[in-house]
Amino acid sequence: MTGGPVLFPNVSFGESGGYIEVPGGTYDLEARVANTDTVALSLPGVVLSGGTGVSIWASGFLNQEPALGVAVSLDVAPKAKLRVIHASPDAPAVDIKLNGTRAITELAFNDATDYAMIDSGAYNVQVVPAGLDDPVVIDADLELMSKDYTVVASNVLASIAPIVLEDDNSLNTMARIRFVHASPNAPAVDIALANNGPVLFADVEFGENGGYIEVPGGIYDLEARVAGTDTVALPVPGLKVTGFRNFTVLATGLLGGDPALGVIATLDSQKCVTDIVGDGMTGVNDILALLDSYGTNDQFADIDNSGLVDVDDAMQLIMNYGRCD
Repeated sequence: MTGGPVLFPNVSFGESGGYIEVPGGTYDLEARVANTDTVALSLPGVVLSGGTGVSIWASGFLNQEPALGVAVSLDVAPKAKLRVIHASPDAPAVDIKLNGTRAITELAFNDATDYAMIDSGAYNVQVVPAGLDDPVVIDADLELMSKDYTVVASNVLASIAPIVLEDDNSLNTMARIRFVHASPNAPAVDIALANNGPVLFADVEFGENGGYIEVPGGIYDLEARVAGTDTVALPVPGLKVTGFRNFTVLATGLLGGDPALGVIATLDSQKCVTDIVGDGMTGVNDILALLDSYGTNDQFADIDNSGLVDVDDAMQLIMNYGRCD
């Protein structure tokens, strides 16, 4: 840093200082003769964007021609992670186009895609009926940074619109849950523990999300109440969550209509697929949990997503024993 600390010490000709991580921003740098304050080259205004990998090359001759100079190369371009959830209750299956190219096909109501890695930048997002080019029911321009995003196709077909969410998929020892209200004719709701339990997400209106909360891993019986009352609009029993995982719970469908008001839950991120109990590692507790769930479709013990907890899941867990990946 100009007049400041050394970032890469004592780098000789032909050597690399390796990679370091810094926040995105504009930096005034300088190259000094090693272990001195003598400045050989000033590098003002180096712009570094978050999510990128950059190399700075010193080349040329000191006190000769061509003169000592620098070049900056972009090694890793910033990426955005994007997924789409179909929550429009009367809309057919849809395709999603990014900048005119079909990126997602045959997405049905209450279906969610996996995250897709795409270059950050400006995108035109169009939603069309599956297999068709029109009508375009959603046409939105999005500027995607090197972050995680969820786009929810929401509201009834005549008023369909996107809900764009920035996802915080950082992990810790607690389970992290977010609630999204995507039922177009349901009132504002409180999400609470069942049987007159405390409110977890208060007064969430259609199109809004209640932010993230952290809870210990376990199985939770929840209920959606009309906001500020004890009137239960929807019971949500048996929501299973674990530590080192993030979840989104969405209210979808129609209150008193068809498809009926309901909820879907998505697993947004996890430390490792073989950490069944959510303690941040793969070990004996996971083997015991898998044995307890053998023959079921437990979402965490079904490691290979085959629909059944079986010997293939046990083999994958054993292969990962002692590591979390």
